[in-house]
Amino acid sequence: MGAAVLITIGILFLLENYHLVYFHRSWPALLIVIGIFSFFCRTAPMEGHVQPFGLGSGALPPSQPTPSDPEVKS
Repeated sequence: MGAAVLITIGILFLLENYHLVYFHRSWPALLIVIGIFSFFCRTAPMEGHVQPFGLGSGALPPSQPTPSDPEVKS
């Protein structure tokens, strides 16, 4: 979402520099972009997504036993 907000701000300032649309009249477009991205982030399906490291439950997945472990039986 951060990238979309920065791009929107850049486009709004570019339009202001060309005197096409002034920022004090176009800032609601920024709120619309934030709202659209928030909506899509909350309604997107989560299946197939992998949680980035450090985010999530905080618990590490259980480690796989190695052949040198005494608990592993052949």
